[in-house]
Amino acid sequence: MREKHVPRVGDEPPFGRLAYYCTLREYPSVADEKATALVAANGLMISVLVLFARPVGTLLAQSGWSPALVLLMLAPLGVLLLAGVTDALRVLVMPLPAIPRCLAAFPEVAGLPLARYSEEMRRMDHPQALREILHYNHTVAVLSARKFRLVDRGFACLRIAFGLWLAILLLIAVVR
Repeated sequence: MREKHVPRVGDEPPFGRLAYYCTLREYPSVADEKATALVAANGLMISVLVLFARPVGTLLAQSGWSPALVLLMLAPLGVLLLAGVTDALRVLVMPLPAIPRCLAAFPEVAGLPLARYSEEMRRMDHPQALREILHYNHTVAVLSARKFRLVDRGFACLRIAFGLWLAILLLIAVVR
């Protein structure tokens, strides 16, 4: 009787190794961490502005150039902060894109009883396993690209908002 070959790590071809061991699954959580930092930074700027609401109100009530300057900085600052927080929150709640039935994806694994999942895994051959992991990798890569696009836009808003925020605080300190 011939023994069944049990594959070991290193038995798969190089392209299989690349597909099986790539680090794609870590990227969505990295984007989530960056989005959380965006929410925190934007929240910090908003809370400091709320703390200085009275001096800002005093500047707006004065005559001369300071009310117009404050409004010219506050309006875009508000839009940028709102846009940055919105993008960050969209990253945090973004679902996994549609994926073909695939035993590498958690919705499929969670939807099967353990016995059926084990049975389907045992029946799978190498080409089918490779195809499934490629579907999963592609889906995670698409999710990561979407998340990082929003994170990048959120950080662009934060950079501009930070400059405006500092200018408003400087104006409060100087005109006070």
